[in-house]
Amino acid sequence: MPISKTQTRKALTGSLAKAFRRLRADQRGATAVEFAIVVGPFIFMIFAILELALVFMVNVSLDNATAIEGRKFRTGQECIDNSSDTVAVNNLKQNICNNMSWLQAQCMSNLYVDIRTFSSFTGASSPSPTTGASFDPTKLQDTSGGAQTTNVMTAYYKWTLLTPFLYGGLQTYPGTGQHLLVSTEVFDTEPFGTTTANCTQG
Repeated sequence: MPISKTQTRKALTGSLAKAFRRLRADQRGATAVEFAIVVGPFIFMIFAILELALVFMVNVSLDNATAIEGRKFRTGQECIDNSSDTVAVNNLKQNICNNMSWLQAQCMSNLYVDIRTFSSFTGASSPSPTTGASFDPTKLQDTSGGAQTTNVMTAYYKWTLLTPFLYGGLQTYPGTGQHLLVSTEVFDTEPFGTTTANCTQG
């Protein structure tokens, strides 16, 4: 007796249904598939958390190094006449980098320091060294005051982010992948004599 098309369709449908039920019941490999879906974002998030912790660590190191140098300027152990006093400017940067020894290889090229004098704490402030979407070192000054003057020392450190996930929240200059860390010390210098300083007060 010939098999009708209807019977053929029913048989085919039944076979497909049984195969689908067996497939749903088969859990082999499910864990591996789920792990493959989750592991990518999980590892990415772990790296983002580690780099965020690293950024905080760099910031704390910069704060500590700037505070140490600020004390030297406050007591007259160090000073800078002006931006043409390149030896004193380089010494200041090198001293800050020496106190961030774990970043020594890249510190000098990424560090910028501004120091300027004000008549009082009221008008004391740090500059904004930004032009458009980039860092502008020409806006920085390098002149410390003499005894009993108000000074602001600001250290800027450009940190290149490794995880694109952090670009949205930490990237300072769009398209560069860089985060600008800033540390500021505001102080009145002590009534030291000019003989205690390593340079002639200008």
